[in-house]
Amino acid sequence: MMVTFADGSTEAYEDEVYRSGGEGETYRSLDHAHLVKFYFNQAEGQALRRRLDDLMTRYHPAHNIQAWEEYFAWPQACAIAADGAPRVGMRMRFVEGLRAMESYVFGKSFSRLPPEERGWFIGRLAVAIRLASAAHRLAAMGLCYPDFSDRNVLVDPFDGTMVLIDCDSLAVPGVISATVEGSDWYRAPEIVAHQVTNFLPGLVLMFSVAGAAPAG
Repeated sequence: MMVTFADGSTEAYEDEVYRSGGEGETYRSLDHAHLVKFYFNQAEGQALRRRLDDLMTRYHPAHNIQAWEEYFAWPQACAIAADGAPRVGMRMRFVEGLRAMESYVFGKSFSRLPPEERGWFIGRLAVAIRLASAAHRLAAMGLCYPDFSDRNVLVDPFDGTMVLIDCDSLAVPGVISATVEGSDWYRAPEIVAHQVTNFLPGLVLMFSVAGAAPAG
């Protein structure tokens, strides 16, 4: 599949869906450098393009600072067509070799991992610190990440690498609305008012100590 972007560039992608979620389907580039996400709701194409343009320019948390670039799989380009047919989507970098944090948060999930995949305490603690830093960076810029689900955080519990994905769902309170409300337990309080639903501090703590004494 040949994908065309708003700047006129093209890139070849696999024909089979890589992953499917609530908002759209993702496809992997042939060189495994990028993913492109095409949205199910194509009727809102113009609004989606304006949203993506704002996220890529006005509200990019890295602002060409490489240290912050590594924390986020941020939208990179707006896709406008697939094999010549109009289709709105966005490109992000493909994060390879990391595992979703859900495997490390709860004792039972952690106990199912082979010993060689569990990482070590210092690595898990480094991930927790980077996740907290990423959340603080977004909040300091007035951005709201609506779903700090353990499935949206990819990690390496050995070297401490952490990447936040699904960044196109971000909101800017009063300016850009969130595209999702988030998963139970992880919803941002800015999105669901008057409900204690964001357990990020507890999530960070559980991740950093998971595996020290796994639950049976």
